[in-house]
Amino acid sequence: MPGNVRGVVGLTPTTRPPLSFGVSESTRPVFGRMSPVHGEVSLVLDGVTRRRDPVSDRTRINVFGTVPAKKLEEFKSLRKEMVARATAEDSGTLSYEWFFEGEEETEFRILAVFESSDAMLTYLKRAEASGHGKRFLEACEMTKGEVFGNLSDALRDEFEPWRDVIHYYRPADGFTR
Repeated sequence: MPGNVRGVVGLTPTTRPPLSFGVSESTRPVFGRMSPVHGEVSLVLDGVTRRRDPVSDRTRINVFGTVPAKKLEEFKSLRKEMVARATAEDSGTLSYEWFFEGEEETEFRILAVFESSDAMLTYLKRAEASGHGKRFLEACEMTKGEVFGNLSDALRDEFEPWRDVIHYYRPADGFTR
């Protein structure tokens, strides 16, 4: 067993499960398949191996907004298109969820998790190229954004037009299961 991962469930000197869980020297839980490199952990999804560092690699965004009642059906249709495009084209998008608040459904939240700052930037560029970004901004008002993670300068530049409504949070501690 690699020296800097302890307590891997189901891992013996002769077997290696497809996915494993353990606690690293830093006591952060880690998920994935153990690689031959000491302590490196990766996750295999759809045949693609991705290295995982739950706190520092992933980038998250919460978008808060309102939709005028007269644009609600257009917004809901656009939502379906955007989810379908992200599902088909953005393998770096790990989670992409839309929520409505209240009976009128004029307030919404989008919660998204990306494998990295670059993956979020790729998602935004594809949304722009497809016309979804422009249509989204025409159909609603973004009232607040929260971005979590180690952001690249390029991603910060992309959010510059919304500097008054977007708040940035750097990783401090914790884990993702």
